[in-house]
Amino acid sequence: QCRDQQFGEFFFHELLALVPEALHVYEHNVGGGILKTDYDFRVTRKREDVLWYIPNERHGVTIMLPSDY
Repeated sequence: QCRDQQFGEFFFHELLALVPEALHVYEHNVGGGILKTDYDFRVTRKREDVLWYIPNERHGVTIMLPSDY
């Protein structure tokens, strides 16, 4: 069983590793310019059941569902 803090640390660690890749994909317009992963944080080209990673004005990444874009 995982406590909330442990889950938060795991989640943050997994997402932090994707930030440089999301910025690269956006800046070089790779695959349409949006990094997409499944819900297990594996990069994918699927169109459904994915998360999008969009660079934001704070030099970070906003994670959203495609329907929220």
